[in-house]
Amino acid sequence: MGTKVRKPLSPARYLFLLFLAAVLVGSLFLSLPFAHREGVSLRPVDALFTAVSAVCVTGLTTVDVHATFSPAGAGIIAFLIMIGGMGVAGLIISTALFLGFRVGLSQRTIIQESYNIGSLKGTLTVLKTVVIASLIVQGIGTMLYYPSFSELMGAKDALGYALFHAVSAFNNAGFDLMGSFSSITGFAGDGRYLFVTSALIITGGLGFFVIADTLRSRFRWKRLGMHTKMVYTFTSVLLLLGAFSFFMTGDLSFSDSIFLSVTARTAGFSTLDIAALGHLQMLILMILMFIGASPGSTGGGIKTTTMLTILLALNPFRKSREAALFSRGIEKESIQKAYHVLILGLFTVLACTAVLLGAESEETAPFSLLFESVSAFATVGLSTGVTPHLSTLSKSALMVSMFIGRLGPITIASTVLRKESTLGYIKERVFIG
Repeated sequence: MGTKVRKPLSPARYLFLLFLAAVLVGSLFLSLPFAHREGVSLRPVDALFTAVSAVCVTGLTTVDVHATFSPAGAGIIAFLIMIGGMGVAGLIISTALFLGFRVGLSQRTIIQESYNIGSLKGTLTVLKTVVIASLIVQGIGTMLYYPSFSELMGAKDALGYALFHAVSAFNNAGFDLMGSFSSITGFAGDGRYLFVTSALIITGGLGFFVIADTLRSRFRWKRLGMHTKMVYTFTSVLLLLGAFSFFMTGDLSFSDSIFLSVTARTAGFSTLDIAALGHLQMLILMILMFIGASPGSTGGGIKTTTMLTILLALNPFRKSREAALFSRGIEKESIQKAYHVLILGLFTVLACTAVLLGAESEETAPFSLLFESVSAFATVGLSTGVTPHLSTLSKSALMVSMFIGRLGPITIASTVLRKESTLGYIKERVFIG
C-alpha cells in the first residue's frame, strides 16, 4: 500500500495562514502588560481587534490608542502596520533574499499572489521595489512630519510620532496617536501636515507594481504599461470627482473636501467629524471607500482597476465589441474577475451589515452600521464613532470583514474552495432579466 503524497498548500492558503499568524502573534504581544500604559487593562477581544486592524491596515479601533498603549505598544502597532502594508510573505521572502537564500518558483508564486501580479515575470523586481520604496518613502515622510510634531512636543517624542504617522499614512492604515478618537482634526488648518499626509496616502495607494513600472519607464507616459495608465487616470478622476462632490453637497471647505476625497483612498485619517456629514456625503464617501486604492498597494477596496474595467465593459457607447482603453483591449478573464470581485465585495459588506443590525440595539443608526461595514471591508478606518460601543459579535464580524478586504475576496475564496474540475456540464439556455 503506497504512501499518500500530501499536496502542497496553494499560494492563497499560504497568504491566509501567514496573515492569520501575524494577527495572532500581534494580538499576543499587544495583550502583554508592557504594551499598555500604567493602570490600563485591555480585553483580549480588543487586543485581537487592534491587531487585525493593524495587520489589515484599516485603522478602526475599539480603544483610544494614545490612552491605552505605551510607546512599546505603539511600536508593535506600527510594526504590524508595516507587515500588513508590505505583505507578510513579501517581508519574509525579502528577508530571505537579504540573508542570501535562494528564492524558488513556489516563493515567486506566493509573491505573485501577494501583490496581484499578472505573471511570474518580474516578481523579484516588484518585491525589491516594495521594500526599497516603502523604507525610502516612510523615511522621507518621517522627516517632513517632524517639524509639525516638534512644535507640540520634545524632540524624542516628535521623532516617534513622526515615524508612527508616516508608517500609518503610507500604508493607508489610519492609526494615529493624537488621542480621544480625534484622528488628525487638530491639524485641520496645517497645510504642510495635510500635504505630506495626502502625498503619502496617494503614493501608498497607487500600488507597488505601478511604482516599479513608473521607475522603469523613467516617468515617461508613453512607456507606461496599460495597468499603470489605468491606475493613474482613474485615481485622478476619483480624487477630483470626490473633492468636487463633497464641496458641492455640503458646507465643507475646499481643502476639507480635497482631503476627504484623498483619505477615502482607504487611508482613514480625518480632519472633521464624520458623523456630522450629511447622508448624501456619507453615501459618496462609502462609494469612494468601496472602490478604494489600486491592486498591489497598501490600500483596500475592490480596487480602481476593477471598477474601471467594469465601467468599460458596461459602456454602451464603445466603438469596438471589446472593452478597451489606450488602444488596448482588456482580456475577458480580467473582466470576469472584476465582476467576481465586485459581487464578493458587495456580499461581504451586506453580510457584515446584517450581523451588525442583528447584534446591535435599534438605537444605533442603521446607516452608521452600513458605513462601519464598508469601512472595515475596504480597510479604511473612518468611523461615525460607534466602533468602541459595539458588541463582541459585531466586532468579530468587522474583524472577518477586514481580513477578507485586506487579503482580497478571491484569495479568501480560493482558500476554502476546491480546485475546479476539468469536467463540464451540458449547457442549457437561461433567460436573463
